[in-house]
Amino acid sequence: MQDSLLKKMMEINGFHSLSKVQEKMIPWIVKKHSLIVTSPTGTGKTHAYLFGLLLRVVFRPEEVGAVILAPTRELAFQIYQFMKIMQPLFPSLKVSLLVGGSTRKEMPIKPQLVIATPGRLLDMIQSQRMSIHQAQMIVIDEADMMVDEGFLPELDQCLSSTSANTQIVVFSATIPQSLEPFLKKYIKTAKIHQSIDDEVFNPKLTHHLIALKHHSYETMVQSLLNHINPNQILIFSNSKDECVTLSSHLRSLNLRVVELHKGLTSTQRKNAIVSIQSLKASIIVATDIAARGLDFKHVTHVISCGFPKDLSYYKHRAGRTGRAGLSGEVYALYGVKDDEVIRKLISQNINFVHQTLSDKGLKTLTPYGQKRVFKTEQDKKIVAMIKGKTKKVKPNYKKKMQQEIDAYERKKRRAMIDANIKALRKQKYKAAANKENKK
Repeated sequence: MQDSLLKKMMEINGFHSLSKVQEKMIPWIVKKHSLIVTSPTGTGKTHAYLFGLLLRVVFRPEEVGAVILAPTRELAFQIYQFMKIMQPLFPSLKVSLLVGGSTRKEMPIKPQLVIATPGRLLDMIQSQRMSIHQAQMIVIDEADMMVDEGFLPELDQCLSSTSANTQIVVFSATIPQSLEPFLKKYIKTAKIHQSIDDEVFNPKLTHHLIALKHHSYETMVQSLLNHINPNQILIFSNSKDECVTLSSHLRSLNLRVVELHKGLTSTQRKNAIVSIQSLKASIIVATDIAARGLDFKHVTHVISCGFPKDLSYYKHRAGRTGRAGLSGEVYALYGVKDDEVIRKLISQNINFVHQTLSDKGLKTLTPYGQKRVFKTEQDKKIVAMIKGKTKKVKPNYKKKMQQEIDAYERKKRRAMIDANIKALRKQKYKAAANKENKK
């Protein structure tokens, strides 16, 4: 029965096979184990717990059977959309989306599956409009981001409303130290699965590093867009104000742009996600609320305007493209103040292609932080011979210059041969002297 249902869920989602995290986690979820799972972005975590939950939970009328908690409205809405795709397989299942900005009237009567942000769920519990005491399963998605967003107090209060038998499943990119006491409090016998990677899903990214020089982010993004051909591009700004400024500039060029930041209402953010997923807009300008968890399958290029304060978010920004084993292009625009950050990323195995941008396009430079050096003094002299020529030259100057270089190379080779002969003679005399001493 379960194998048949899993196959139907895969088919309705267009899956031909399961990812590694799905293969490993679904059986454990079905066996009612509490789990702590770390896995890289884009490896299929969301469907791992959705499939497992729908196979494991016995939904009863007028009772919340399961809760999925997400750190942002956008991620909660995306999970809700994934669940709606599978709704035809569960026609009687009542699913509720609870996020900040939504009204209580939007909630269906007595939902059985709740997808929510922690603050909104806590509001419903404290107002006694919902009870999760009978919930058989709680999923916490992007747990490390919950910490970043300051949601641990709300999570603590929500989970204190559950029973001791509730299965708790935690998915996270990392497990920060500040999250460990919370996990120990609620998940005493969890199975821990760390770093479930998947070669099929590993991103194939090219990281381009481009200097701003004296230009603004708006000017550089405009120039870069003239030289690349993205299917859909996601541009990250470090603040809401920078996001709004860049969006306005691009709209002034008659480009179709979608903004995504915390300054938007819940409805505006939902509409933005729908526009992105339906390819109604090819340019997305966002803050880091779009850097985690969201699945923008059409994004082929990412631009990072500067670097985030939390450097790990650069990797999350980059991870919005090149998903499910596809390739992606990531462009980081940097200024002089970013030197230390760039060197840290290089030490973390981010292999930047250092480039400059001009009207003719991108030109590759010497690797960042490396100066061009010449191997030998002879090479320097050859370059000096070429550069030392005046602009006014006599006929056949190229031929004569090449003859000079060839002569210099012959001289260099002769000197090398003489040095080798001298070394051999010295070695021969030394051997002969040793032989004489032994007599």
